[in-house]
Amino acid sequence: MAAGLSTREVSNGLLAHATQCGYCGALLRQATEDLAGDLKPEEQEILATIASSQPEARKRLAAKLSEASRVAGRPIPIAVRPAPRAGMRFRWAYASAAVIVLGVLAWMFFVWQHANTPPQLLASAYSERRTLEPRIPMARFGPKRLERGGPVGSRMNTPPALSEAEARISRQLSTNPDDPEWLALKARADLLDWNYESAMRSANRTLEQWPDSLPVLIDLATAHFERAETEQRPIDYGTAVELLGRVLAKSPDNAVALFNRAINFEKLSAYHEALADWEHYLKLDPKGDWAEEARSRRDAVSKLLREHEGRSQPRADASGFLDLTLQSPEIAATQVEFYLNEAVTKWLPDAFPAAPGVHPGAKAGASLVTLSKVLLSGHDDHWLQDILAGTQSPAFANATASLARAVSADAEGDFGKGREEAAKAEHGFERAGSAAGVLRAKLEWIYALDRSGQGEQCLDAAEALLPQLARRGYPWLSVQLNLELAGCAGSVGQPGMQHRALEKALLLARPARYRVLQLRVLAYAAEIE
Repeated sequence: MAAGLSTREVSNGLLAHATQCGYCGALLRQATEDLAGDLKPEEQEILATIASSQPEARKRLAAKLSEASRVAGRPIPIAVRPAPRAGMRFRWAYASAAVIVLGVLAWMFFVWQHANTPPQLLASAYSERRTLEPRIPMARFGPKRLERGGPVGSRMNTPPALSEAEARISRQLSTNPDDPEWLALKARADLLDWNYESAMRSANRTLEQWPDSLPVLIDLATAHFERAETEQRPIDYGTAVELLGRVLAKSPDNAVALFNRAINFEKLSAYHEALADWEHYLKLDPKGDWAEEARSRRDAVSKLLREHEGRSQPRADASGFLDLTLQSPEIAATQVEFYLNEAVTKWLPDAFPAAPGVHPGAKAGASLVTLSKVLLSGHDDHWLQDILAGTQSPAFANATASLARAVSADAEGDFGKGREEAAKAEHGFERAGSAAGVLRAKLEWIYALDRSGQGEQCLDAAEALLPQLARRGYPWLSVQLNLELAGCAGSVGQPGMQHRALEKALLLARPARYRVLQLRVLAYAAEIE
């Protein structure tokens, strides 16, 4: 076009594009300058015959270029007359071809350079050897692999793109150790190596300078996911959910955050929440490989929920529990925490009535014995078995009635009555010689203290109860006590004790296999993190 050899239609299109594209505009300017160099006399004579070489024509061309820059994209008519001599035509054709080739080469270099930036290299490495279930920003789909990287893994399997990115990042950080951009990239590179502790440090340092960086929050959540997977720390799944929730609070349609949070919800057995995130994700991204993976996981979660909801709801009465244990013992085992509460609030008072002249409930008694066996075999929990061994004292019936009233009052938010009834239950179980009953009543009293804001008294009572529960074989009580201790410590401003108690609760909750209690601990942990 600069040589005046293109047709009017081609010139119009090229000129309209060059006025909007900085890259092509620079090429056009360079071509014009190249063609403006010293020419041989015969070339000047030939050029004199070209309209655009005349001063008046150049003024008109300049005016058209100026107008084009103001009205981008509007077709601009340019009168162009080809050179009359064939030799000159080929000379300018070669020049135009050279400009085009140079432009293509420059564009290829630009694309190559962009594809080899550290963020793109990391994205390429992730897709080439995807060892993570969660996604990382910018990365294309890659099939999941079972092996993991990390500092103990073989570097022979490291994608070349990851090695190159790590080398560049290391060089930059050696001269700019606090640069948030390179710290963020280091965190992502560490994720691909499963070096989650280092990734957390780099991501947190980045967030000190860029507190609202959504990609960094996503990467930090993935680092917690890796630690949860590697060290069997469910608390980190909860932390990941909280971090991704912060991302989605600012960007509700962030597809990567939705995808990753759904996975963490699955790990926490929070299937309703996972399903909601998968449904949201598929509305945003209904096609492609990522969508296929999301749809597969969504369908698996839906199937789990249908199977669970298709079962009949557990009957709270003792007869319902006995029927369920006979017909579907595996389902009864999944409802054990529900039935443990029913045992305390209903079955014990029914099997050991405090009112004179009331006959003991045979079904309730049988259910208590059956449940004690389920707790022992499935959770290694001796509490119900031990409390049933001390039922001969007349004081036992009154104590069980008081404990039932305490638990019910606390459930309804009447913590004053809860404390009062729990204290009565403790004294009654002491008279009955039931150590298991005393410990349960004390725990209920601590629960009521915590919920009624009496932090100091709650903390003292919880600390005093810890050694009494040690080595008792009562995992449900032990996890619950440590959870209450964490709450009491937090309410009086002792975060160190709060975290230690919470860590203990988490440590005990997993082998105890009380799923609902474990989720409560994880939820509390995520809240204070």
